[in-house]
Amino acid sequence: MKKRYDKDQEGWRVASGLDQHGLLDFLVSHHAEIAWLFKLKPISPIEFLSLGIEAKTFDQRVVEELMQRGQPFYFLSQTRVDKHRILQMRGTGRFKHPRSLRRLKAAISEKHADLDRRLRNALEELFRKLYPERHMVI
Repeated sequence: MKKRYDKDQEGWRVASGLDQHGLLDFLVSHHAEIAWLFKLKPISPIEFLSLGIEAKTFDQRVVEELMQRGQPFYFLSQTRVDKHRILQMRGTGRFKHPRSLRRLKAAISEKHADLDRRLRNALEELFRKLYPERHMVI
């Protein structure tokens, strides 16, 4: 994503919203032709554990239309690239209602429900490995 941004800094859109399981979906698109889907789980009020995938969009017209709607929000994201570098993303995105978020994910991938489930399961598995003491059920 960073390499693509370095080549072309125009035409980027961000959308976000909660899924039905309480996890945050974060979608980034570039000219509506390619998208990155991230699933985030809060670790603290300011820190998230996340996993994501890159996908060519299935329906570019719908992606472009939906990415421009919703309540605006400001975001700042810092991701450790390696021991000495941090990638920072910031800007204004659009907060989505769960219905329009599902519609947006469907326009990005025909198999969005399976992708969504696989991302959620992989994120929960990673959370259990990294934070076993926080995953205990009482």
